[in-house]
Amino acid sequence: MKYDLVFAGMIRESHGRFWDVLAERFEAEGKKVGFLAAMDAAAVPLAHRGDDAYCIPRVIRQAGYPDPTAEEIARIESTYGLTSLRHLFIHEMYSTERYDEERLTRKTVNYFRACEAFFDEHDVGLVVEETGGWIECRVVFHIARQRNIPHLFIEPAPFSRRIIFARNSMTVDFDGMLDGASLPPDLRRDLDAYIAETTGDPKVLVPHKDTAYYHDATFTKVFNFSAFAKVMRIAHRKAFVNKFEETYSTRILVWRYVKSVLRRTTLGLYYNRLPDDMSGDVFFPLHNPFDMQILVRAPHCFRQEYVVEMISRALPQGVRLFVKEHPVSIGWYSFRALRKCAGLPNVVLLHPRESSHEVVRRCRAVITINSKVGYEALAYYKPVITLGASFYRGHGATFDVSDPADIAPTIKRVFAAEVNRNAIDGLIATAMRRSRPGELYNTSEENLSWFKDALDGEWEVVRPKS
Repeated sequence: MKYDLVFAGMIRESHGRFWDVLAERFEAEGKKVGFLAAMDAAAVPLAHRGDDAYCIPRVIRQAGYPDPTAEEIARIESTYGLTSLRHLFIHEMYSTERYDEERLTRKTVNYFRACEAFFDEHDVGLVVEETGGWIECRVVFHIARQRNIPHLFIEPAPFSRRIIFARNSMTVDFDGMLDGASLPPDLRRDLDAYIAETTGDPKVLVPHKDTAYYHDATFTKVFNFSAFAKVMRIAHRKAFVNKFEETYSTRILVWRYVKSVLRRTTLGLYYNRLPDDMSGDVFFPLHNPFDMQILVRAPHCFRQEYVVEMISRALPQGVRLFVKEHPVSIGWYSFRALRKCAGLPNVVLLHPRESSHEVVRRCRAVITINSKVGYEALAYYKPVITLGASFYRGHGATFDVSDPADIAPTIKRVFAAEVNRNAIDGLIATAMRRSRPGELYNTSEENLSWFKDALDGEWEVVRPKS
């Protein structure tokens, strides 16, 4: 079968439903669309598509694959240029808190077996999926890359109701950076409007797909019908549908909710409100500890308490380091780790409800691994030190650190230097130009039209030139 377009990486029912209705718009133009569902739930709304909907876990169960051999593992690592299969399942291991490497190795090999069979049997013109660190997302990406099949990862852009694409890569990269000193008038107006809105009336930018995750870990916010329904869906799938390939353990998921409330309550003893004067201080926003931004793009910074300690030791005498939990991850961090951070003499743990924008506005500089806060700090023309890979690193707008030993001299350099405003303007303008209107998993007619146009535009960019 020849597929012009394959949507992959679907793990939830809402994902399957979104790609299903979007596919209808491509099919109206005569294109053939296929689907690679990474979980059974995502395949439910695709059942009417028959063989065009390929449910990877179902194929694995039906195939009854034998346990992988050392030779097969070595073959996969060699074929796809992998140092170790562990790099493909490390995100799933920590994000689901299931540390059985034998099980994860078997799952990874089985996903390669099933997905290689799919690509052997079908001629695929383009693969599209949401950016993710899950095994299935990375397996499909590596197979597409090895076979020279154009591939697009989609993620929310750092602008409201917009998306950005990683082209044939796990990371968004910019070619042809704009010069902030000579922007076209229309782009300069858009840039000025963005900076005025970001710094004048700042709001937490929450992508449509993540609205359910932005909550504090209080009792009523965690123990509610939505959380209960999620646990019941997982328990049902585990018991009656797929007891071997289920990503989440129901027991672990429930215990994570309980721990988040306990941690959030106990950490109240260590939280501080934002002081009036922090003009000489530094801000380090904690990252979601289970996000691919850390586990895939910056695994060397995974233990963030050690990163905080390194920064703390590198700061000049009298400079404080303000630390705040990511709004998606309140209660997810180790209590012992945050208590250790709060106990450092020059570290201040902020209350999670303090506005990151207000912290950025008041501080002297921001140190980040690769978070969105680091990018937003550029709109304030604040010095930003980056420790990990990001789309805004390496373009002259930030101060970039690759070796932890360089943190101290970089901080000293930042305190003595001025930011490159032209580089910052050029970076933001380039990001605006590269992003496109649209939101993942929003099935409104307006958004579907935006998304279709965005994919058409990106398809032209990655399509092999004849």
